[in-house]
Amino acid sequence: MVKTCYFASMNQTMRLILLGLLVFASRWFFLDAGYGAEEDAWGYAVNALAMDSTHSYQYSRLPGHPVPEWVYYFLPVKHSFAFNLCTALLSTIAVLLFYLICNKYKLNATAGALILAFTPVFYIQSTNAMDYNWSLCFLLASLYFAGRRNIFLAALTLALATGCRITAILFLLPLCIYLYKADKSRKQISQLLILTPIFSALCYLPLILKYQLKFLTYVNQFGYPSVLKTIYKASFGVWGTLGFVVVGIAFVFAVQNILFHQQSRKYKPILFGAFSAIIIYTLLFLYEPHKSAYLIPVIPFVILVILIAHQDKLWPMLVTTSLVLSCFFAGINLAEPNRSALPGKYALTRKVGNLRICFDPFSGNVSDDYAKRTQRIKYAVSVIEKAHLLQGRNAVICGYWVNMISILSIGQLNQQIMLLHYADEETLLKLKNENVGIYYLPEQAIYNDLCYKKKFTRQLAQNLMQ
Repeated sequence: MVKTCYFASMNQTMRLILLGLLVFASRWFFLDAGYGAEEDAWGYAVNALAMDSTHSYQYSRLPGHPVPEWVYYFLPVKHSFAFNLCTALLSTIAVLLFYLICNKYKLNATAGALILAFTPVFYIQSTNAMDYNWSLCFLLASLYFAGRRNIFLAALTLALATGCRITAILFLLPLCIYLYKADKSRKQISQLLILTPIFSALCYLPLILKYQLKFLTYVNQFGYPSVLKTIYKASFGVWGTLGFVVVGIAFVFAVQNILFHQQSRKYKPILFGAFSAIIIYTLLFLYEPHKSAYLIPVIPFVILVILIAHQDKLWPMLVTTSLVLSCFFAGINLAEPNRSALPGKYALTRKVGNLRICFDPFSGNVSDDYAKRTQRIKYAVSVIEKAHLLQGRNAVICGYWVNMISILSIGQLNQQIMLLHYADEETLLKLKNENVGIYYLPEQAIYNDLCYKKKFTRQLAQNLMQ
């Protein structure tokens, strides 16, 4: 019996090691294209350098993300590869934790882990400096420790998840539902409800001390995306083209199976927790549907529902295959010259409203994101080269390019050139009165006007790239 347990344990350890190596190795070739496609990823680099120069805490963006902000500050190297490597490591740990969670319920743990690892939006966010997968890693650790009834570590890891993304605190409700359905232990739930806010407050203590509660202020300056964009972000943007179709069918059948067929009692706690998490984070996404990555906390729970309802090998294999293919083939993406990947030779491009949409049979979500990152860096470099030719004092309204240009222009631009995010009319008039040349990047005049709900940018500034 002892030998049997030993070999079983050794086999699982080997599976975890091989799985970890596979996941980490699959990310390795995508870690070198800057800090990521999002401006906030480059914002972490800007913030780390600012903290390095002041030796004091400051947030990279509201409402603050203290866990990655402190980690990036303490990294001895501020290069993008080092930042991205941290995310890849935490993403790998997230996959391994999900394997252990699936294995606890005797589900197809290998398939579950691979499905998570190769869900396109999770894959993309495991290769950049963003915090989405950091938060998911600690969130899954919280679920894992709650399953082992280690409430202290469950609360601590959920607080760390919250320190990465403040919305992770909402997982407290699914976790309490899970514990109540499992044991009906009010003591465990009370401990979790007390410890998690305390640990979370400690994570945010630097912000509280420096900014009081002002860091919780949030203003949506740019409105909401169109319905079409929102649908895309919640579907193909998360799962990929083929992946969304297969996952969608599998999930519908899974819900039908769960509703109309009696499930084993051992699954009820995790199913209640999973469905509550899916509902909470889907509603949160609909409230602020700006990024597909906002739905990352939903992914492991959709997978759990599918694995519980489909305990044959067919559906897990179909889902895994469809997601792997979606990472690299049959992608539906934007085809804008500066901020998107360039369409391939066999791509089909159509104009939808004001956007050029591209279907590329030989590029999926992951390969498109990598090409997008390199294309954006190339464009930012061209902006820096253009700005370098300006004479005298000048200001450039960069909008969402400001963080990328700030990092790439280190040592390239003189101190007489100011890089602005956005600027109100009063600021621009003041600069103009001081004989400062004012420029904006293409499209940023529109966003600058939208930011301040007033049209004035084109009257006071000119396009840098013309």
